[in-house]
Amino acid sequence: MTKYYGDIPEAHLELLKELQDLEAWFSEHGAEIPAVMAAKGMTCMAHDYYSMEMDEVGDRLLRNAEKLSPGYFQGAINIHRAKDKEYDKLVYQLQDTLGYQIMLSFGYEDE
Repeated sequence: MTKYYGDIPEAHLELLKELQDLEAWFSEHGAEIPAVMAAKGMTCMAHDYYSMEMDEVGDRLLRNAEKLSPGYFQGAINIHRAKDKEYDKLVYQLQDTLGYQIMLSFGYEDE
């Protein structure tokens, strides 16, 4: 179910605005950073959308992450998890979302 501004609790509106600004930045400047870092950023944003129960947006961002960096969910994601404990927690939390099935479809394996 797609959420609209009227459906979003006020506490989430600030986060939503930040995520929209960040996604716009990625659209404009994403080619200027390594693809695996852009994929990591998309995965982080997807996590935040899932936390606000905006699953369709989270799904789209995970698909974009794989499109930007093919194979990201088969290798680089676990390298990022090993180097960044906060990111490790974030990816672990994705297991409780619909996005986890998308990650698995891209070959993700929890190490």
